Amino acid sequence: MLTFDHLVLVAPSLELGASFVEARLGVSPQPGGHHRELGTHNLLLRIGSDCFLEVIAINPAAHSHCGPRVFGMHDAETVAQSWQAGKHLHTWVGRTCNLSSLVAAHEPLIGPLKAVSRGERHWHMAIPADGSLPLEGAIPTPVQYEPDMIPAHHMIDFGLELIQVVVTHPQPQLLTHQYFQMDVQGPLVIENGPRFNLKAFINTPQGMRELT
Repeated sequence: MLTFDHLVLVAPSLELGASFVEARLGVSPQPGGHHRELGTHNLLLRIGSDCFLEVIAINPAAHSHCGPRVFGMHDAETVAQSWQAGKHLHTWVGRTCNLSSLVAAHEPLIGPLKAVSRGERHWHMAIPADGSLPLEGAIPTPVQYEPDMIPAHHMIDFGLELIQVVVTHPQPQLLTHQYFQMDVQGPLVIENGPRFNLKAFINTPQGMRELT
């Protein structure tokens, strides 16, 4: 089973990402940390009892990092171009208790296992060798946390609730099949469209809001 865990918003900087989220949801994401293995850092915002929003950016202080990152964040120019084009949500992450089996069955699509850390937290993800997004982000990035770890349980509750994530794709039947094969669970709806896109509907104290 691959259960919806969090949305991924890729920004040119954490400051820009935080301003974008606060303008739309009325709440500023909270400090996360640095990912030494990926050369990135993040902010986090709980959007449900067991899910959250991650704002992630290339860490300018990670001078020693070389090689692929994650979520298609190849370099600062690529990230900036995507942001300027209006693409903010790049993909979503699903948690599983058996990542090794998932990778064994789907490695050509989702990539091999990679150990990742943030401070004292350690987990494993499946990331393509070149750091790209599986099916441009329509296929989730799987993660396996420490036993019984659900990150959203440790975040401040600001009264936000994720209602639905609409995944638009030009091959909805293919995507539906892949989700079935990976036993995807969560508030996800697949729709037909000319290109891949994510749209999240989040209930806030000020009413329903959208993130794209």
